[in-house]
Amino acid sequence: MLANFDKQASKAKIKKIFLLSSICLLTACGGGGGGDSSPSTNNNTNNNNNNNSELNQAPTNVAIKKATATSSSEVQIEWDSASDDKTIATDLSYEIHLSEGGDFTVSDSTRKFSGKNVLNAAITGLKAQTAYQVKLIAIDSQGLKTISSAKTVTTLNESTPPINQAPTNVSLAKVTALTTTSLSIEWAAAKDDSTLPEKLVYEVHITEGKADFQPSLTTLKKTLSNTLSTQLDELKVQTDYSVKLLVKDEQGLSTSSQVLFVTTLKADSVAVDKINDTGITICANDNTIFSQCNVTNLGGWFNWQQDGQIGRDALAAQKQLKKIGIGVAGFDFSKLGIKGELLLDNATIWSCVKDNLTGLIWEVKTNDKAKALRDTQNTYSWYNTDATSNGGFVGKQQSNNTLDYTNKVNQSALCGFSDWRLPSRQELESILDYGQTTLATVDNNLFLNMQRKSYWTSTTVAVSLASAWAINFADASDGQHSKSNMFPVLLVRGGQ
Repeated sequence: MLANFDKQASKAKIKKIFLLSSICLLTACGGGGGGDSSPSTNNNTNNNNNNNSELNQAPTNVAIKKATATSSSEVQIEWDSASDDKTIATDLSYEIHLSEGGDFTVSDSTRKFSGKNVLNAAITGLKAQTAYQVKLIAIDSQGLKTISSAKTVTTLNESTPPINQAPTNVSLAKVTALTTTSLSIEWAAAKDDSTLPEKLVYEVHITEGKADFQPSLTTLKKTLSNTLSTQLDELKVQTDYSVKLLVKDEQGLSTSSQVLFVTTLKADSVAVDKINDTGITICANDNTIFSQCNVTNLGGWFNWQQDGQIGRDALAAQKQLKKIGIGVAGFDFSKLGIKGELLLDNATIWSCVKDNLTGLIWEVKTNDKAKALRDTQNTYSWYNTDATSNGGFVGKQQSNNTLDYTNKVNQSALCGFSDWRLPSRQELESILDYGQTTLATVDNNLFLNMQRKSYWTSTTVAVSLASAWAINFADASDGQHSKSNMFPVLLVRGGQ
């Protein structure tokens, strides 16, 4: 009997010890004073890791947006960005799984694509005219995955040509009346799935009146490529017009823009057409210069019709000149972005300047050695191998020459254009501001980083073929200089 009692007591004691040990483990209790507490610390760490794992959720919003057969052996898969509670969108990874026939279980053998921070994929090497099931998997940084529902796509018949989409982003940016008979048309660069941007064809359509219309051969005014602006001339005075842009890709698919309305100017609203004024808005008598050219200041000198009393500059001083953009005195310029887009007048960064009167577009010099190509400090020898425009003498081919510089700027497609050139003598003179006396003689608020130096023109001196004309922006004078001289350059594009 005593032995039996001892056995039962021993069992009770073991159960008690086991129960206390379990409680101690669950509560992470430590030993007595001075005992080693590191096992308790390790248990806490493990618990925290387990809690973090439990808090992380698998990605959501995992769905195939579009599965399109583009040929007999290829399909395009598109999806929206998935969402995750801990992984940012750019760190999410995606897998595309594909299998013939009905529903399937994803595996290594069905995986056809994997990538991070992507929202589309092309799957190639497929069978013609075959139905495939497609699934998308989104994976977060912790390795948790979500599988989308399946989407069916059937590849094309081998005789079916690939699907081509019409151009997108077809939009008129600005339509402006320049004169009584001319308009300025500007647009955004269109996009296409198979045609390169420079191969897209832009058609400008116009019709009288203010109403929507369908572009046709009768409304077609101009056909252009690799440009984002044009000017329409020979229109009617003070007449309403409706304008549309139509863009065609190499396959002949087209998209037309929204319609914009414009009215050409009336005859008495234009003082001087297509000729920039001098920039001089002041007048003088025999001993005083006046900022206002009125009869009160000039007296008997008022009827002498000084420069500051006539032309665009005088109208601007009297606040009677209507401008498209901005500029000192009678000048009218607009800022263009690096892709040729029209910017706001108060834009702080621009790459080109458009003369709204002459239609010419000018480069803007930089003053940042990181962009050394168009830096204001660069100088060039005059060099032109085109016998039809070099005046009979090619000039001097230094390591830095005008032809090489022009070619590099055209290769860069500055402001979206690849037809940059040296300006003629008359063109470069057209932006001179004779009213500027302290800085370079040009509108320094628009033509940034211009120097008080001579700038090359494309015009060869008629009586000295080894020389060309240059315009000095220090004093607005022109001069004849040997083509071997090293001068800065300000390129232009547009009508000559």
